[in-house]
Amino acid sequence: MVGIALTNLDDFPLLWRWTQVTHSVLAPEVLATIRPLTQAAAQDQAAHASAIWQAPRTPSVQHFEAPAERADDVRKNLGGLGLLPTTPIIVYWDMGLAVQTIWQTFTNHWDDFCYPSSDDVVVWSLTEPWALCYGHHEWFDYRPEAVA
Repeated sequence: MVGIALTNLDDFPLLWRWTQVTHSVLAPEVLATIRPLTQAAAQDQAAHASAIWQAPRTPSVQHFEAPAERADDVRKNLGGLGLLPTTPIIVYWDMGLAVQTIWQTFTNHWDDFCYPSSDDVVVWSLTEPWALCYGHHEWFDYRPEAVA
């Protein structure tokens, strides 16, 4: 997945999640780690995201609840997966919305990427064979094996 087309964060439709005092204001150095995919690039990732989402739960899948009111506990669970903080990842919402960032940014601010009752999110590594699904009913499935 080398060469994914990226665009300016200022044009990203979900930017308000990370820049509005009514939601969250991320530090400039954190925002600098978030790079939106172009709409076309995000659409190109749709089949991969769908395959991850629809893959059956195997015994290796780690499922855990992710209630927003226990965000710090969820951060600990995500941090406990043993993934490298600088791992480049894709965070995918739907056909036209995805960003590239690093695992540490996602882990530290997962609740700014994943909103209960509205978001189903697929996250995957660009360099390692794992994926993570967030369901809008406030849960995560960590999939340590690659999904083709």
